[in-house]
Amino acid sequence: MLDIFESFLKEKFSSDDHTVLSVFKAFDQDNDDSLNNVEFEQFLQQLFKKSAQEYQLSKQQIEDFRYLVNLQQSSAISVSVFSLLWSHCVKSILNPKCALIFLDLQNDYASKLNTDVKLNLFSNLNDLTERPFNNFTCVLDWHPETHSSFYENIDSYKGCLVQYPRQSVDEVTIGDFVTFKVDDNEYRAKLTLKHCVQNTQGAQIVNHLNLPTDCVRILKGTDPMYCSRSAFRDFGRLPDTGLLKLLQEKEISDVYIAGIGLSDGVKHTALESIKHGFRTCVIWDACCDVTSTSSLQMNDPAVTVYSTLSDNGVAIVMTDEVEEMLNCGNRRPEMGYVSLVNYAMAMKKLSSINSSPKIVKIGHANEESES
Repeated sequence: MLDIFESFLKEKFSSDDHTVLSVFKAFDQDNDDSLNNVEFEQFLQQLFKKSAQEYQLSKQQIEDFRYLVNLQQSSAISVSVFSLLWSHCVKSILNPKCALIFLDLQNDYASKLNTDVKLNLFSNLNDLTERPFNNFTCVLDWHPETHSSFYENIDSYKGCLVQYPRQSVDEVTIGDFVTFKVDDNEYRAKLTLKHCVQNTQGAQIVNHLNLPTDCVRILKGTDPMYCSRSAFRDFGRLPDTGLLKLLQEKEISDVYIAGIGLSDGVKHTALESIKHGFRTCVIWDACCDVTSTSSLQMNDPAVTVYSTLSDNGVAIVMTDEVEEMLNCGNRRPEMGYVSLVNYAMAMKKLSSINSSPKIVKIGHANEESES
């Protein structure tokens, strides 16, 4: 079969009824105004490709996709369902709006990196700044000097400590997770050495990073009682950094993440990005931990992070893959799965609103882990 999506991508993207119907008919080979199992599988194989080569989808993946597309579990997919699928899902796959999030690329962190790691990391990061992203955002730690997580400030907060992993308060040390209680509110933090203090040289972006002039800056960790493990919000989930609002206002569909803190900030930002419904990629060779000795070393912490991200729907990509993905030449199934989940949730919400006069607002109550 002619690769209809490749032909489609060469033309101006359109969501009008004529275009959607034309695509539908291309896969409706028996002309019965519905897509049966075989036709739907052909649709998926065409939709998910890399350099014109189809991804080999498993039977379970195809069944999962079918269930998400057609929650009513009918035997075939109708024109009306396909039309909704097109506007709520296929559009983001064929015409994504992509943001690149740089995390913690600051002097205090970069100065601790292994020389080889630093050279490779910033070579890849600068390569990414030349890619055609719709938005570039640099997220920075921006702590007050009195921040509670700084080990140097522990004496000032001893009276607020209610939980710590030592026999006495005087024995707590760097790396310990402790809990402070202020005004009946408890705050959990990992003790670290002072770093990225507001308006200091250590908090500035490294000067060998060629950021675009329109790069947006987002500050996190500005409250003295909160630690920041995600670019979206501080540990404890308050307060919001403003990143989510920015991405929503820009109508971003795909979030790419690169920077320092692979097993901490990068991981938590990626997981929260998925929860917010963004198709999310971590650019593996443009990330590292402060303790990394090689940009691609798969040590135990990195293997664990890789598995956690993959298991939660985050795509792991390399710098040299990004250009093709931004141009939709590489349409990855795991990212398409996120689009389909968003579609299914939108349809379920619409069905609930139409069938019930009472609308219930549901929120997430998940706690952030310490790992």
